[in-house]
Amino acid sequence: MADLTLQETRSIVQQTILTFQPASDIELIRTADRDISEATENWERHLHDDQELLRALNRKMEIAKSEATRPLLGEDGLTHAERVIKLDHEKFETAKNLNDMEATINSLNAKIEKLREESERLDNLDVEKELPPDPTILKLQIYRSLGIELLDDGAGKFSKARICSAPKNDIHTVAIDDKFSNYFYANYLWDMCT
Repeated sequence: MADLTLQETRSIVQQTILTFQPASDIELIRTADRDISEATENWERHLHDDQELLRALNRKMEIAKSEATRPLLGEDGLTHAERVIKLDHEKFETAKNLNDMEATINSLNAKIEKLREESERLDNLDVEKELPPDPTILKLQIYRSLGIELLDDGAGKFSKARICSAPKNDIHTVAIDDKFSNYFYANYLWDMCT
């Protein structure tokens, strides 16, 4: 039986070897090993590319940091806080000056309006009423109120007088010339009016 067992074992091993077909398994292992090698190479290549990209980005970041750092003092020699205080002071002064200018403008506008009103009042004013009347006009008005109308001869001289006497209900015309004195004509005209 021992021979049989050995034979059986041998036949089982041979059948098992035929069932496994190690040649295809070896090819499969070689393919897997090749794929693993390619994947490792790809991974290492990507890792190297990523490391190069990271180094380039780090260099850019350092350059940007050096360019972006603020100097402690500005061009005018002031710190940021001092500059803010100075600008606030300038802003306050500008606002104050603006308010002063607006007040001045409003005051000047009010003066302009008063002057405009005064100008309109003067334009509408009747100058003849404000000026003293001409003495000749006053004399003529007095004569007319007494009923005496002086008649112009066309040359600018009064050569005749028309006298209307209300109490006598009478009208007379008198020639005025240089023959008699002003006193005579005054008395004569007065007598005719009354």
